[in-house]
Amino acid sequence: MEPATLNLTYNGQCGDLPDDVNFDSSAEEVLEMATEALRTGSFIGIDADPEGDLTGFKVERYPAKDGIGNRLVLRPSVPFGG
Repeated sequence: MEPATLNLTYNGQCGDLPDDVNFDSSAEEVLEMATEALRTGSFIGIDADPEGDLTGFKVERYPAKDGIGNRLVLRPSVPFGG
């Protein structure tokens, strides 16, 4: 497993999971684990949303660079940037 930090922007909030995830996880796997974490309140900095739905969110991958580890970033899709 190549570790990565999972970051989510959701409902005006931004936060990270406290534990690493696999950088090579598929987009579907990332969305599934993030949805469960959102619903249970596992993201640091984001309030739990038991009905949270990440349908349509984009998974962006940023490999380690300049001392910053791998990151997976989940964000809502936007009309001007995909």
